[in-house]
Amino acid sequence: MVSSVREMKDSGIEWIGEIPEGWTVESSKGIFVARKERARKDDVMLTASQRFGMIPQERYDDVVSYKTVKVIKDEDILKHVESGDFVISMRSFQGGLEYSEYRGKMSSAYLALYPRQGWPIIDGYYKYLFKSHRYIQSLQRTSNLVRDGQALRYANFIQVPIPYPPLDEQRRIANYLGERCTVIDEVRSTIEDQIEALRRLRKATIHRAVVTGLTDAPKVKLSHMAWVGSSTRVFTNELVDSGIPFFRGTEIGAKAVGKFDTPSLYITNEHYERLVGQTGKVSVGDLLLPSICYEGQIWHVDNDEPFYFKDGRVLWIRPNHALAEGRFLRYALASELQLNYELYASGTTFAEMKIVTLKQVPVPFASLSEQQRIADYLDERCAAIDSVIDTRTRQLERLDDYRRALIFAYVTGKKEVPTHA
Repeated sequence: MVSSVREMKDSGIEWIGEIPEGWTVESSKGIFVARKERARKDDVMLTASQRFGMIPQERYDDVVSYKTVKVIKDEDILKHVESGDFVISMRSFQGGLEYSEYRGKMSSAYLALYPRQGWPIIDGYYKYLFKSHRYIQSLQRTSNLVRDGQALRYANFIQVPIPYPPLDEQRRIANYLGERCTVIDEVRSTIEDQIEALRRLRKATIHRAVVTGLTDAPKVKLSHMAWVGSSTRVFTNELVDSGIPFFRGTEIGAKAVGKFDTPSLYITNEHYERLVGQTGKVSVGDLLLPSICYEGQIWHVDNDEPFYFKDGRVLWIRPNHALAEGRFLRYALASELQLNYELYASGTTFAEMKIVTLKQVPVPFASLSEQQRIADYLDERCAAIDSVIDTRTRQLERLDDYRRALIFAYVTGKKEVPTHA
């Protein structure tokens, strides 16, 4: 229990709101300074993960949900990071600052921060503060230029004032949130394991139907059953605030799994008509996939609403309907990419699919009636599995909402750590 109701005061900062008497609000620049040291020869290479913080690159592919291509970089352009540093990464405008438990080296695009002399801190408190959703929203408001794929700068960081509680209270908050979040994360991990098991079941179901169930069917190149290509390039300065939706690879991947809501980019109607005059329109039954497609996230276009998409980053498959059923091709390609993505993808940073290699991907050549039968069966089975996955995903979302609210309440002093904690 809390011993008494403490006095609160207006912090004067919108994102923070009220804070307890005895707390102060300080300039981020006043507490944290940028580390400018170059990488040392014995430093291990670190990279940023929004969930796990700064981790050795050798562990990265094991804990994140996409595959990277490791790049050997000149030591002279890498930066040194110490254990206990906070790091501004390329994705900090989405997920806040990352904490490093490791001493090592990192990309020159990252920036390490450490507390100035005379400003003692409890790392755990600021670890939670810098990942709190209201803090991240405040970082996002510091610039109109912070967009997907662009870096957050030190100049943005220093624009957001931060709370500075007494040191003993920082420690209590860090310890309390550590205990509570550990329990939440354990529950989250259990649900994630259930979702992963369901996804494996889904993949196995597809594989059995399109591979094991068609052992006698010959394999042919995708180009034998469909046209494969992409779009005409659209430049950034041609995008507008409303009009015909324009999709990038991330949006196509989201649409493939039913997770896309509202478009954020558009082109004019006139521009759209010129483009489709050159390339043709995407039709119902066509397939679109992001170039980074290791999970086989392929969208089977199911409506005729007009849209356009990014060249190169989105690949377009138009089935030959005399030979191929679009839904069957989607399942067959998804299974093949999930199993053998590395055979077809290439790239210097991320392993991506290219048109020329996508054309070579083998797919079973079965009769149209057999393709139809398999597609109908998989639609039904996958819909049932997806329904359970959606239920578990909503549980995760509620858990994440609770975790975010809990962290914000304690790092800003809205709630006081119980005296028994």
